[in-house]
Amino acid sequence: MSDSAGMDTIINDLKEAPDVEVLTLKVSKCVQQVAQPAFFLRLAELAETAEDEQQRVKLENLATQVTSVLERLVEFAEEKMDDSSSLLQIVVTSAAEKNGEFLVPLSEERLTALRQSMKIHRDQLDNNFLATVQAWMEKSGKEEEMQGMVVILQKILQMYASQEILLGSAEPSATGEAGEADAAAPKKRTPAQLLLEEILNMDADKWDGVLAGLSAVGRGMTGGVTKDGLLGAIQVAVERVILQQENGSMAQRVQAEFLSELCKRIEAACPEQPLGPGMLE
Repeated sequence: MSDSAGMDTIINDLKEAPDVEVLTLKVSKCVQQVAQPAFFLRLAELAETAEDEQQRVKLENLATQVTSVLERLVEFAEEKMDDSSSLLQIVVTSAAEKNGEFLVPLSEERLTALRQSMKIHRDQLDNNFLATVQAWMEKSGKEEEMQGMVVILQKILQMYASQEILLGSAEPSATGEAGEADAAAPKKRTPAQLLLEEILNMDADKWDGVLAGLSAVGRGMTGGVTKDGLLGAIQVAVERVILQQENGSMAQRVQAEFLSELCKRIEAACPEQPLGPGMLE
């Protein structure tokens, strides 16, 4: 489908919106295509070649309405970003020492406080919050004296991902039945799943100590879990992230990158075997 044909399809769909609320909903679903100069140029072209005056006026009015909707969406997004910035400030503050300073690496006490803050505000940790964390990281990364803040923000993303993956493993599957990792049915969890839960509940800086116990045959340090066994449990988690999170969302991206990093750390700790088939790289 050509660009103009694709735009025409969107325009025809927007023209059928019975009111502003429906139009806003439709625009929000295709905002990347609509918020482009080419979209409004196409609207102008169609208006100029309209079959009658009524169609021309309708297209011109649509351009005005879409512009208004986009302005409101931008305002809403800015408000959400402001809210997310305030929330992030609260979360970050929990990692500060009693004198207000930030010391990295974070102490166990500060890690616990940060993790607790993440749990308290879990319902507010949405895609806007994650985008704000990412924006702060990019800005802090450009300043030498802010490298410690980058570490803290990375911890926030890691804690977010591990928290959501753990909670996601307890959600019902698509069939409506509890998954194997359902916390309410611990007997169904395999040793590999239990080890993955243990890893997700610990600070990422401590992973290597546990992963060093992996091997092709499994050793006592990991409860007999092999490298492939753990990778298999991670693959189940990857599939849940894909199914449970909106495709292309920050939530999906952060969790997928977290699991990808875990796979790389497993490979580094136990390089005698390649990553299992289908694993993230």
